[in-house]
Amino acid sequence: MNRRLRDAAVDADEAEVHLLVEEAGEVLGAVTADGDSTPVVVVPADLTFAEFADSDAVTLLDLGARFVALAEAGRPIGLVPVETIGAYLAGGDYAARPTTMSGPHGGNADGSLHGDPQVGVARVRCAHPGCGHVNTLTFFDPDRPPPCANPALPPHPLAIG
Repeated sequence: MNRRLRDAAVDADEAEVHLLVEEAGEVLGAVTADGDSTPVVVVPADLTFAEFADSDAVTLLDLGARFVALAEAGRPIGLVPVETIGAYLAGGDYAARPTTMSGPHGGNADGSLHGDPQVGVARVRCAHPGCGHVNTLTFFDPDRPPPCANPALPPHPLAIG
């Protein structure tokens, strides 16, 4: 099933959320109707549920994002609630792609470049005391948070608040 994320999108008013967007159009996060801030994963609007689930961008949901923002020409055009993505993954229509290459020549028979193209980002404000730097992430492992990219402070792990 090639259902597109766009088909499940709602607008910010319907989701009762305010997107925090820079002048250039980059989504920094969101504030919900109850005043909670939440990171937002931003992906291309034409992505399918399966393409998202098979990409590194799915790891960004571990940041506590409640929404995936769909972007077209660098601007947000809709939101997909994380619950909708969870329902798709649990619904039985999705089968994870194999993690190994098959065939008589293994990886040598692969006709494409290694790795996935970057399909999603999340911008996360570091919660380390005195920091507040906005970091751009394309992958997230909660057991091994990346270092914060703030050049004005000594190196420290990215603190998710």
